[in-house]
Amino acid sequence: MIQKTSCCPICSSNDVEVVCELKNYPLTELFVPSCGNARDRTQHPLIESDQTLKYCSDCSHAFLENVISPDYLYSKDNYNTVTTNSSGSLISIKNFARFINQQNHEVSYTIDIGGNDSNLLRLINCEVGCVIDPNASSNDKRYSAINNFFEAINPEKFNGAPVNIVSSHTLEHIQSPHTFFNFLSSIKTIEHVFLQFPCLELMHESSRYDLIHHQHLHYYTLNSIQTLAKQYGFIINAYEYDHDHYGTLRVHIAKEKVLLKQSIHEKLSSKLDINDLINDYKLFNKSCSNNSSMLTKLPSLYCYGASLMLPIIYYYYPSLSSLSKGIYDMDESKSSVRYANVQTPILHDDGKVDFNNMSICITAVATKSAHRKILTNLAKRQPIYIFNPFGAL
Repeated sequence: MIQKTSCCPICSSNDVEVVCELKNYPLTELFVPSCGNARDRTQHPLIESDQTLKYCSDCSHAFLENVISPDYLYSKDNYNTVTTNSSGSLISIKNFARFINQQNHEVSYTIDIGGNDSNLLRLINCEVGCVIDPNASSNDKRYSAINNFFEAINPEKFNGAPVNIVSSHTLEHIQSPHTFFNFLSSIKTIEHVFLQFPCLELMHESSRYDLIHHQHLHYYTLNSIQTLAKQYGFIINAYEYDHDHYGTLRVHIAKEKVLLKQSIHEKLSSKLDINDLINDYKLFNKSCSNNSSMLTKLPSLYCYGASLMLPIIYYYYPSLSSLSKGIYDMDESKSSVRYANVQTPILHDDGKVDFNNMSICITAVATKSAHRKILTNLAKRQPIYIFNPFGAL
């Protein structure tokens, strides 16, 4: 179920170093019925696994050493990110659509690789296209849903009319980025490619190493995505950083012959230093350890936000397992489930719960704008204390 990656998956360099080791690191997005046996592993036999983040100084790319089988990670029981159900995903998709529309590309047949619904295609005013993903769906007759991994599809079926590619927060999940770019290169009529993914630059800038998780195998930089694209005849036409959701990098790449303006590929960011990354993670981990003592002093502690990434917060703040009396969330359906690797019950917040005599630890923190909204709303309800587990907000 687990494979190891030893050399850099972008440039094949063996000169890679360890940034951090994460022992018994929890898997995320695993839920079971709240009434079930807490020790039953039938549905989720793997709930944690050792993990290591490595960094290649040659092309400035970070990646996970241990790769858990995608058949397990993305089975319908284990993967719960649906764009229309996630406020963070919705913000990310809207920002991505704005970036795509700003490039003034001609609208043509568009393939969304890794989308689980047709929301992005609709937002970029695509007249016809498809969504490729094992969990793909479409409620718009203009867009077909191909329920499979892109690796199982013959790209030649799309040769003919001009084709654009969009892919949102997918490239970081793919074990071999070269497989993805081989697929793109096999479409002879491809014109424009728009990608967005979490980036190492912003993770480092904000010291948010809690954003590392098993599904995200890669942590790209502007330099590493350019290194990869150039191997297949693509160059970067435009890019932008977005702090809202996971610390995102967006790029518009294309073959040089179809570029709409001069490429900016010479204006690459400076490379990150491995020692800076190592020391920054150590400071992050030390900060969590120091803040953990504060939690023990907070009276009547509850968490707020039954987010998909919550088990990672419990990893860095293990005392939450014994201190937190419950996890409040506005989504009533979540109160009928619990996390497979966190025993704290999920409680429904109907907006009328009195927080005046509670302390609250915010546990939905991956999307900055959503995090700020939760903080603002909680402040109005005047809990005794509000605890923010990670750094800059």
